[in-house]
Amino acid sequence: MNIIDQRTLTMVKGHGQAEIERRQQRELSFDGYIGRKFLLNTEHPDHDVVIVNMMWESKDKLMAFKKSDIHREGHKNRKPNPNILEHEMTIFQVVE
Repeated sequence: MNIIDQRTLTMVKGHGQAEIERRQQRELSFDGYIGRKFLLNTEHPDHDVVIVNMMWESKDKLMAFKKSDIHREGHKNRKPNPNILEHEMTIFQVVE
């Protein structure tokens, strides 16, 4: 069963598009990874909202990725982004 690993980012107003562009530069190639979609909401007067939906073949494939060296290396030297006010992660089952 396919799943969506959804990241919801509340961003400093005016920084949502730049965050999407930054994330689009990083390509992921891993067993079970299907693809991703970006959503941007700039309607709120105080902040932007970016949603990143990453689709996986199964939760097991996602968990294998999260435990992989590729994933660990990607987060190893990451510095906090001051433009991200909140960050939420949710996993959904795709129902067809």
